[in-house]
Amino acid sequence: PDNPGGPLGLPKGVTAGTIKAAAGAGGGGGMGRTAGGGGGGNYDARPRAYVCYLCGQQYGSQSLTIHIPQCYEKWLKVESAKERKDRREPPPPPPELDQPLPSRPEEIDEFNQKMFNIFNGVSLMKCQHCGRTMRPEALAKHQKTCTAENPM
Repeated sequence: PDNPGGPLGLPKGVTAGTIKAAAGAGGGGGMGRTAGGGGGGNYDARPRAYVCYLCGQQYGSQSLTIHIPQCYEKWLKVESAKERKDRREPPPPPPELDQPLPSRPEEIDEFNQKMFNIFNGVSLMKCQHCGRTMRPEALAKHQKTCTAENPM
């Protein structure tokens, strides 16, 4: 690359030549992390995050258990500021949250898909014309241009 090391440059004692040599040898050479501890650059095995069913954001296993009660409180606070007719109840916690979080990649993917489906189906609102789901604030703006005659 034209700018090895990015905008901050390379660490002290490292040159572009040492990066190329380490990459050619198949080892990390101390420059990057590989998930399995070995060389070869297996970056797909990075830690997986867990999806919040209320906001759709991803968090680590320890952070998710801290985040969900805070997100639930935020939901209540945001909804209480709305007119009574526009308020929505927060979705109930899914039964998967009563169990230990999964640790195998396949189970994490399945868990995340379930949480995202809840987020997409309950937390987001559906446009009556085009069927897209979005946050309530975005839906209000979207519906000004999306009509039955001209769905987006």
